[in-house]
Amino acid sequence: MKLLASVDPGNEHAVPWMWGTTGIIYNPDKIESLMPHAPVDSLDMVLKKDVAAKFAACGVGMLDSWGDILPMVARYLGQPRLTADKAELGAVMAKLEEIRPSIRRIASSGYYEQLADGELCIALGYSGDAMIARRMAQDTKTNVRIAYSFARESVPFYVDSMVVPADAPNPRGAMLFIDFMMRPRVSADVARLIGFGTGNAAARAYLEPAVRDNPAVYPPAEVRRRFELERVYSVDEIRAFNRAWLQFKSGL
Repeated sequence: MKLLASVDPGNEHAVPWMWGTTGIIYNPDKIESLMPHAPVDSLDMVLKKDVAAKFAACGVGMLDSWGDILPMVARYLGQPRLTADKAELGAVMAKLEEIRPSIRRIASSGYYEQLADGELCIALGYSGDAMIARRMAQDTKTNVRIAYSFARESVPFYVDSMVVPADAPNPRGAMLFIDFMMRPRVSADVARLIGFGTGNAAARAYLEPAVRDNPAVYPPAEVRRRFELERVYSVDEIRAFNRAWLQFKSGL
């Protein structure tokens, strides 16, 4: 709630439903075979040219979301925050261009299936998607192991929130729906299914230890202290980031 207040002052509008982090999802067996002692807790895995090249053959992916990827690259380069400053944004995009030959897929959906079936061996993705990929691999008995790590350079934190638009045709219905989804047992059911952390602290009591004590879902205090929630961008900044991202993707 404290982090969310930076974009919703006073926590007046947004109800945090689910939350998670963005990090490194990888197949430990393939990574170890290609690069023993790989820096799996560092964005070097994808953003360092010679390291990423080692994994190109087994498949490198990243989210199709400039809002997730560009801030991570900016922090990797030592920039305090993502900015539309020409020089700093240019450095971010130059870094992405440098590792582009090693990238197999840029997508925010379906990439966890490719991780589960072995088509990708590493991706910058959501913690919840890592849990989905792990469950899919177990359900389909592919013998693919899925691991998730927090990058030491940056731990992006996101909150999926529910809000009621000012012009909503049925605000009472919306509030009743939010109330239902935030009931502890219901919220726990959702967290158990999709692998994201529940926004309702009371729901954790209904989660099995395998979920409640999973550090990828509920990170330890040391990791939580490094959570970073992105700021709200101006219209001009959004245009600049969209343009840069589309130019980067078009080169694939």
